[in-house]
Amino acid sequence: MAATPRELERRCEAGQARECVSLGILYAEGKSVVADPQRALTLFTQACDRRDLMGCNAQGRMLAQGEPRDVPKAHALYDRACRGRVLTGLRASFTNVSCTSAVVLSVWTGRKRRNWRRAIRFSSS
Repeated sequence: MAATPRELERRCEAGQARECVSLGILYAEGKSVVADPQRALTLFTQACDRRDLMGCNAQGRMLAQGEPRDVPKAHALYDRACRGRVLTGLRASFTNVSCTSAVVLSVWTGRKRRNWRRAIRFSSS
């Protein structure tokens, strides 16, 4: 049975970063709670600050696509999630998304070479 938003909030406040990500997704998508992109961004930031790479990826996605838009910071967050990869199961595919997102933002911002090499090394490992 899935945790309620209240349970996720309590666990997030207790320091469980992955629960902050789960709650942030609910706020970002407006599921079981009123949509609140700013609250979602805050929760993803908390998770990333606690070294949860999925939180970094989600925070980067919001900054790359939403308001406020901060492409350089989004790039740094994707890059952080890519560098901190875990090569097993779901996290491997999630990390590949972070690396790909870092490369795409690199193309937009002109920082191609270093990130293309990192993505190629990751995808071939």
